[in-house]
Amino acid sequence: MRCRVETVFMTDDETILAERSRWSVALASLPRERVTELGRAITVRYDCQPVTLPQAGLALLTLRDSVEREQFYLGEFPLSSSHIRITGEGKTVEGGAFIMADDAELASALALCDGALAHRLHGWERIAEGVRDGLNALDDEARIRKTMLERSRVNFALLNEEDEMPEQGSAE
Repeated sequence: MRCRVETVFMTDDETILAERSRWSVALASLPRERVTELGRAITVRYDCQPVTLPQAGLALLTLRDSVEREQFYLGEFPLSSSHIRITGEGKTVEGGAFIMADDAELASALALCDGALAHRLHGWERIAEGVRDGLNALDDEARIRKTMLERSRVNFALLNEEDEMPEQGSAE
């Protein structure tokens, strides 16, 4: 079975703006300090208030059994969320983020970047550059994983050939 990995190259701001669902993931792949600095730059220029308090903790991953239709828990994973309202320059916009990490501050910085980039507030170009850098880093990681997968492929046809060969010294 082959695993297909698609790489997406971001070339212009319009392409990046079309990929909003990947912004948080791309920015989260960057060093934490860079993301928090991007968020801090927004708070300097705009009034930023949480719509809901940023949260960090564990979320349960549930699955429903297909036979009994009973729900069971596969496990827990870290999850942080933030929903922020940004006001200034005659505009009020909102941004949000969910991130699989136990870091409410990072989630808030991602939410600020989301709102600023989505509504093209002052400084959105720097955030778009960060998203582009993050997406390129994720593409590089996908290429490395694809290469590792290709190199670790096992050809089971060779094992069958050994089983079909007659043993040495046996009479037929």
